[in-house]
Amino acid sequence: MDNFSILYYSFFANKLFCIGVIVVSLLALIFSADRFTLSVEIIGEKKGISSFSQGAIIIAICTSMPELVTSIFSVLAKSSEMVISNILGTVIANTLLAIGLAAIFVKKKKILNFNEPVLNIIFPIFLCSLLIVYFTIYDKTVSRLDAVIYLIGAIIYLKYRISCLGKERVAIKEHPESYFKLISELAVFLALITVSSKMLVDAIIGLTKVLNVSTTQLSATIIAVGSSFPEISVAIVDARKGKYDRLIGNILGSNVFDLLSIIGICALISPLKVTQLSLYFIYPFAVGTLVLFWNIIIDNKVSKPEASFMLLLYLLFIMGLFTKPL
Repeated sequence: MDNFSILYYSFFANKLFCIGVIVVSLLALIFSADRFTLSVEIIGEKKGISSFSQGAIIIAICTSMPELVTSIFSVLAKSSEMVISNILGTVIANTLLAIGLAAIFVKKKKILNFNEPVLNIIFPIFLCSLLIVYFTIYDKTVSRLDAVIYLIGAIIYLKYRISCLGKERVAIKEHPESYFKLISELAVFLALITVSSKMLVDAIIGLTKVLNVSTTQLSATIIAVGSSFPEISVAIVDARKGKYDRLIGNILGSNVFDLLSIIGICALISPLKVTQLSLYFIYPFAVGTLVLFWNIIIDNKVSKPEASFMLLLYLLFIMGLFTKPL
């Protein structure tokens, strides 16, 4: 390790410095992901892509960029156990927090009402993705061979959604921004996402050493919620604008992308370790969240009482996670 690296990592032995870096990194991550998503959304509207497909493909992938970059840096930092806990924690946060808060903030409405038959489109793929996770983590390792399975699943999902684009075309919406400007913004904000993600992972690892808590606990909570902020903010905005189909497409599409693509890419770089906490608490909670969500949206809507229960359940998840033995 060179002198610069030694000096750089020495700063992360200080608790206040780590906390400060986490706060600044999360704010930078949220801002850059929000701007990145906005640019992609405009491109989608200029191309005449439907609201649901914007959410299920374009916005879902873009709002998952923080999870992808932080997970890659976790693997490179030899903390691969953070990947599974981060992704499962993000899925739980996306489902309970994002949709719960979106339903609470709906304008003059009692419910989120979806026109798209959610249970017939993405939901079965979401279920299959969680089943793949179980069959690849039960031995506490996600191998490179497992990574191939994940990536094949991701390709099948993307091909299916892309094949639906022709049937879901809508009128092209004009925007003054040129494609050159939009693509330039994408490059700038992707760079900011990368830098802030790197700093966030380093600070989390440093803080776990100082506070004697596990990377699994922090990655399933702080990193998961932080990297879910793009989904949460977009969900609330879409709920306020009445774009419910794009909202549900974004959340479920993002969950599928996180489970298949991000775990697959990271495991391809290096086999992933799976902690006891991830296997026996976070994963079962993710499955329970899926079952609960299935029962809530079986009628294609989410009421405010149901949303309140989802938020309470997420609070119980946080409490349970930090009372479990490491």
